Amino acid sequence: MKVGFVDVSQLVGGAERELIDHATALRDDYGISAVALIDAQNVEFAAMLKKCKIPVEIGDFYLDRIDGVGVSSPGNLWRVLKQARTLQLVQRRHALDLLVTYSFHSGAVGAVARLSGMQAKLVVGQVMRRDLN
Repeated sequence: MKVGFVDVSQLVGGAERELIDHATALRDDYGISAVALIDAQNVEFAAMLKKCKIPVEIGDFYLDRIDGVGVSSPGNLWRVLKQARTLQLVQRRHALDLLVTYSFHSGAVGAVARLSGMQAKLVVGQVMRRDLN
């Protein structure tokens, strides 16, 4: 079994540390290989993954945002479709059986990829970093 972990945040926070914990636990405890797919701008997280010997795939997961929230626009819709295609290519390249997402954005990209024919199972694990009151 091969597992892909998807986190497209451009910052390092709790979800990223959780991703590293999950990937290393699967590898060390069960012998399951893991690959992380992250945003190209998150170089600090890429360094953390490489230090933990977790293979890394890099992709462009930019969205136009206002105050941290993705803008509803044709441009962003096109970007999400391209990002879903990137996710499908990584899934095929590594023959991933399962994809786990760690944010609303990566979950949406994963859902679009799954709906458009991606063969891996998808687990959407949204981590909320802000109060939504």
